[in-house]
Amino acid sequence: MLQISENQHSHCIRAEKVYDWIHYMDEITKKKVIKLPLTPTKKVKDHMCIKFKVNCNENSPTIIWKAINVISTVSFSIQASSESACDLVVMIDDKELTTLTPGQTFNATAGSLERISVLCNSNSNEGICCGELNMSINYQIGKETCFSDIKTSRCFLSNKKGEPIHLDTDVLICKEVNCIEGRKSTLSRLPNGKAIYLQDVLIRNKFFITIELLNATGTILHSCTFPIDHVTTVQLCAPKGTNILCKVTEFHCLSFIKCIKKDCIEICYSVQICKDIKVIYETTLDINGRLCSPRNHQDLNQLCTFEKKARKQPDHFFPIKNKTDPS
Repeated sequence: MLQISENQHSHCIRAEKVYDWIHYMDEITKKKVIKLPLTPTKKVKDHMCIKFKVNCNENSPTIIWKAINVISTVSFSIQASSESACDLVVMIDDKELTTLTPGQTFNATAGSLERISVLCNSNSNEGICCGELNMSINYQIGKETCFSDIKTSRCFLSNKKGEPIHLDTDVLICKEVNCIEGRKSTLSRLPNGKAIYLQDVLIRNKFFITIELLNATGTILHSCTFPIDHVTTVQLCAPKGTNILCKVTEFHCLSFIKCIKKDCIEICYSVQICKDIKVIYETTLDINGRLCSPRNHQDLNQLCTFEKKARKQPDHFFPIKNKTDPS
């Protein structure tokens, strides 16, 4: 058995003294507006020929072509007929492009074009301007995500790329916000009526969540990842010189669709964070104990056996003196 000295010795041990320790549940409830983009499917090219006639007594431009999709580029040729009674003003998106005399032709290429219109340039109220518009159109057939297909949503803790993460990652931040003026003390009363000063500690949580929009079969139609930076105040016994340890132990995220508008969806979400918050101070403990050493392996008389009269060892392995303490 072990060789134990008869005399006790004093030993100094560095340890963390716990001033306060709580489990705190924080809830963040907000709403998020998600815009659903247009998803192009394929590129298309069309050719068309439009013949037109416009009365010379018209005072406002006449639209002869209008886009109904997202246009990439348009190449067109417009000709004023030699039989036109007056000059022809050509306009793109209500802006004057050129003026054609009877029999004249104009060629152009434009991008993001919405409409082409013409206007007779004449002082007379009689006669007709006529001509022909030939167009070559390049555009994309797009299909917006059908809002009616979105039935439900879900959210989860993620990194900024939208990938699910665990609670022990560095992406999930839980720490104290240090103020220049220090922690504010507030007078509080215990259940027994005793007055005590507690400190207001600012705890910051910073992380990302991802919300996914699903159809009836659970297929993901759209996802959105965004950051959350939240600060809350917790009252603790945290005098000057102590440190705050904060760890997230549980994380729950719930979301639901509040309303569907013409071009966006409004989502309400609630994040519940369970935190383990501890106030500690690194201190020195003075402990009394006896030194022990290993036995000689050849000494069979010192084998470990159950003795009827065992020598009682000191059981006060607890701090008997606190060298340094901020309280």
